[in-house]
Amino acid sequence: MCREAPKTVIELENYGLPFSRTEDGKIYQRAFGGQSLDFGKGGQAYRCACGADKTGHVLLHTLYGQAMKHNTQSFVEYFALYLIMNSSCQGVIALNMEDRTLHRFQAASTILATGGHGRAYFSATSVHTCTGDGWLHVLGSHSRIWNLYNFIQLVYMGLGAAYCLVFVNILVAHKFCRDFIWVYEI
Repeated sequence: MCREAPKTVIELENYGLPFSRTEDGKIYQRAFGGQSLDFGKGGQAYRCACGADKTGHVLLHTLYGQAMKHNTQSFVEYFALYLIMNSSCQGVIALNMEDRTLHRFQAASTILATGGHGRAYFSATSVHTCTGDGWLHVLGSHSRIWNLYNFIQLVYMGLGAAYCLVFVNILVAHKFCRDFIWVYEI
C-alpha cells in the first residue's frame, strides 16, 4: 500500500481532487496513527494526504465526476440483499429501493464498498448508513474477511454516557476563557 500510495495520490490530483497544500504548493502530508518510519525505529512518518477535514467528501465527488466523464452506469438506491455464491462470489441480488423490484447483478468480480460498521456499536460518530451490512453478507456466505484488523479504526470520539461528541477540530480558548475561536483551515 505504501508503494502504491504516491502514484494513487498523483492520479487523484490529476482527476482534480483538491488536496490541502503547504505554503510552497506541495500536497500537505500529516502524521496519522500507526505510521512510522523504518518499521517503528525511524520516528513519525508524515504520509497522510488530505483535503482539509473533508477528504472523504472531496474524494467521493472527484471519483463521481470521473465516473460521469466515462459514462459509467450507476445503480443508485439499490440495497444488496444476498451474495450469489458458487464456490466464489458471482454477483449480488439487490433491491431497488424506489420501486421495490429485485435485480440480479452477475459479475466476474465483486467489490463490496459498504462504508464500514460503526453503527453496530452503541456510541459512534459514523454516518447512519455504516451498519456493517457488507460484512454480514460476507460472513453469511461463509467467505473470509481478510486482513480484518487493518480495516477497523477505533477513534474514541463518542462519549456514550454523556451523549457528547469531542470535536476533532482544535478549540483554542482565550487566556481568560472568555472567547472561543475555532482553528480551522479550508
